[in-house]
Amino acid sequence: MKKGAALSLFLRFNLMFLVLLNSGCSLRVLEQHQNKALEPPQKPVPTHTKTGESLFTVIEIEDLEYPTLAASIRLPHRANPNNTVVLAAEYAYITSEKHLHVIDVSIPQLPSYETTLAFPDKVGEVLVSGNHLVVGSHQKFYIVDISVPVQPVIQSTTHLPNRNGIKDMDVRGAYLYVLGEDNYSLYIFSIKFGHAQLDRNYKLAKRWWVLSPKTEHPQIKAFLFPSSLRALTSSIRTPLLEQRGFLQLHPSDGISRSSNEFLVSNDLRSKANDLPNKWEIQRNKKTPGGLVIMDACWLDKVKRKIRTGMAAIYSIKQEYRGLLSEKGKKTFNRQKPRITHTVVDGKMRQIAPDPLMETVDIDNKTLTGRITDFQISGNLLHIISAKGFYTIFRFFNIEDMINRPKVLSTTPLQASSPISIAIGKYYTCVLTTLPKKER
Repeated sequence: MKKGAALSLFLRFNLMFLVLLNSGCSLRVLEQHQNKALEPPQKPVPTHTKTGESLFTVIEIEDLEYPTLAASIRLPHRANPNNTVVLAAEYAYITSEKHLHVIDVSIPQLPSYETTLAFPDKVGEVLVSGNHLVVGSHQKFYIVDISVPVQPVIQSTTHLPNRNGIKDMDVRGAYLYVLGEDNYSLYIFSIKFGHAQLDRNYKLAKRWWVLSPKTEHPQIKAFLFPSSLRALTSSIRTPLLEQRGFLQLHPSDGISRSSNEFLVSNDLRSKANDLPNKWEIQRNKKTPGGLVIMDACWLDKVKRKIRTGMAAIYSIKQEYRGLLSEKGKKTFNRQKPRITHTVVDGKMRQIAPDPLMETVDIDNKTLTGRITDFQISGNLLHIISAKGFYTIFRFFNIEDMINRPKVLSTTPLQASSPISIAIGKYYTCVLTTLPKKER
């Protein structure tokens, strides 16, 4: 009996030991898997095959004077100049020629490609409205349900009346404003619950310049292109004071952006919004183009004294005098993110950028190239230029005349030809279409 009891006790101890051993191994394996899940691949695969035709880049901007190229993803579909990137919660939504791409940017240093949604025809810009996206094509727009962010679903498709083409779109609340390709037809749709219903349409004047939503939605007020600075400041005063802002629609090839407090446009001073060097200025005698920031405020509400005017001007002539005085070609280093991915068969694969640093010549005609997109964030302008530069420009409202506007930083991007920019709290997302030589 004692021998049997001892044998039984021995088996129990062995069994307990095996259970504890397996538990410890399981915990160690789980911990290793968790660590791997949080870390990018440590040995990226060297590659010289650039499969992507467009580039998504995340830039950290916690330090506005020293932005850092954090990571990039090469997307397997070509982007056209009408495509855009927008942010909704912790996700970036990007259009390419016939696709919508979803990227998780909850960890900006490690963006994660999630999925791609295909469209039956070529698409352009993408806008956010609550749990929906609006994606435009030439003659129709799609409403995409993103209530499950990584599973976008096309919910409805809407044509313009008479199959008119689409030039541009903007969203305010539950209303979509669509500018026809004739520049004078404006259609306003209610897009509640993911289905579009035409509310009204306007025939705009031939010299219209910007549009402001009225207090009674969805009505709008159109402002004509100003004949003088005084006419401009008096006409846009009310929308700025009431903080109604302006729609991001524009009849020409210029760009207008607005917040509740500011209106920013690049066609007030010069149609040529490229940023020329000193040689071009002397030869052409043109005012260098740039961005004009308009503001209005009450200086004395009791006496109802109002001031409206230019809060600041972003111009190469003012901000880069040192560069303009230099002669001949100049070079700069275009740094690439340390973490670069490509998407192959719907999955991300880390690749080794080759080389990490590239020396680029600036020709003797232009420095940064024309402004391709910009966004307003508080009193900051985030600007991208055709030759692959990202600039952060700080301005002040016209009440604060003590502080001077200042370029905080100008950063060479990973590649030239950036076309769209979206601003997060501590990071910036840039969509770039890659020329053949950069693929």
